[in-house]
Amino acid sequence: MSTSHRLIWSLVSGLSGLALVSTAQASLIGSVTVDLYAPGGLTSDGTPGNTVSTAIHVTESTSVSTGIFASSLDPGPIGGAAGFMLDHEQITFVGNSILLHVDAGEQTPGNLFYTGYLGSGAEHARYQFSGLNIPGETITGFKVYDFDGYGTSGTTGAVNLTDPNDLVHLIDASTLSFDLDTLQFKDRLRETYNYAEFRIDLITQANGNGGGGDLPEPSSLACLGAAGLMMFAARRRGWLR
Repeated sequence: MSTSHRLIWSLVSGLSGLALVSTAQASLIGSVTVDLYAPGGLTSDGTPGNTVSTAIHVTESTSVSTGIFASSLDPGPIGGAAGFMLDHEQITFVGNSILLHVDAGEQTPGNLFYTGYLGSGAEHARYQFSGLNIPGETITGFKVYDFDGYGTSGTTGAVNLTDPNDLVHLIDASTLSFDLDTLQFKDRLRETYNYAEFRIDLITQANGNGGGGDLPEPSSLACLGAAGLMMFAARRRGWLR
């Protein structure tokens, strides 16, 4: 291959690669309503059967740039779902993901740890997120990761999960829920409390487009166009055969 050929292919490849890298990942915007449901009430202490049986439903609206934090993390006015959060709990939104830090609120005599939120019948105790909005995208699914960075292994804080995706349910294109009553925590002997962390990545599809969730930015389209023009010019001049 001649020097001119190498130069043309390098420039075309570089522009095409830049266009791919520049593909935008759409992010959540606006406000999200977080509902906390505990249809069976909650555990008031570690004594089996000692529960607050009154069904609980509290709601809170937050900007995706703000999130919701327990009072120990946010000294500001606390109400709604935040008023029920344990000391280290938080819900935040980053890009197209929902991040949850969930604490254990109940310890049974057998040293099993749960959130303390109770379901009722087939209805789970849960967080429910509604008003999820990713511009130009429709939420079609999710992928859930459980982690917490304990030690250096990244071991999860939950012990009874065969698949963390089982905790999450897509209700409609802007609403999903996260089960709280079925979550069991590890006894974390070297830490002061038992917890688990979760990341819910939202899977989307472009509105009016049968393809996946990401669309090129205008700059990406410009790069692709420039690459195409260079190849056309190179062929006209006889540099490419």
